[in-house]
Amino acid sequence: MIGGIVKANINTDWSNAGAGITLRYGIIWMDDSDGRLFGINYQTDIGKKKRNELIESDRKRLHSSLRDYLEPILEWKTQKYRIRIDILKNYKYRYSVWTLPLSVKEKPDLVLDNGNVEGKGSMGNSYFNFRNGSFIYGCYVPANEWEKGYLEVFRNEELIRSEKVVEVIDPGSLKE
Repeated sequence: MIGGIVKANINTDWSNAGAGITLRYGIIWMDDSDGRLFGINYQTDIGKKKRNELIESDRKRLHSSLRDYLEPILEWKTQKYRIRIDILKNYKYRYSVWTLPLSVKEKPDLVLDNGNVEGKGSMGNSYFNFRNGSFIYGCYVPANEWEKGYLEVFRNEELIRSEKVVEVIDPGSLKE
């Protein structure tokens, strides 16, 4: 990686990406106003192997209907629900929800495919949304460390439920 950075051509390997400049479409991210480094997306072969092992372990703990995905994105608990978002092989997002105390080994109460994600604000926050008829299920994911996020449910564009996340579950921890 170091050799690739040193040999990078400013005219062909670096590009403006809205929130900063990036080397080769995301390997390294820097602030374009002051040059501050804010992201490195490089993974060694050992890291890739470990990541794949964790994903396979995670897959085994899920209900059989949910095992076909590329990677887990998030798993949350609110006061009433367990929520999980995965990225699928078609690069769309899947939303699965269980009413507590159900676990991920059990069949989910609701599964929605074809979700989208959009950036919110300039700090790197994300908002995943999933449509089911007149309902929209949204998951706000903050970029900061001190806020956990929240679930929103809309019916015909009217907010009918909003719940703060009480626990963020790291899929790598394989926590039930």
